[in-house]
Amino acid sequence: MFFYPSAAVYGFVDECWKTMEGMNHPIINDLWPDEVQTVCGCVLDQMRTTIPWPAFRDSWGGDLDPVQSQMAGGWTNYCIMKVLEMKQKGKLDGS
Repeated sequence: MFFYPSAAVYGFVDECWKTMEGMNHPIINDLWPDEVQTVCGCVLDQMRTTIPWPAFRDSWGGDLDPVQSQMAGGWTNYCIMKVLEMKQKGKLDGS
């Protein structure tokens, strides 16, 4: 259930952080690009534990429906909070 192809993982994280920067998401004022990528990786990890790969592949491309948007928003907020906590504690070095 947790397996997502590496190209999907890389593509998601790459597009996620570029989108956040392109939209001038408020979090980009507090995080460096690699830290935003950490947020995006966290979001994908949350998805992988909830959404099997075939469902993600078939239903999560393009515009999200209201339920998907709510799920993604909740994961994003959770991950931003976790990354900011790690940054404050000086633990964003992979340790």
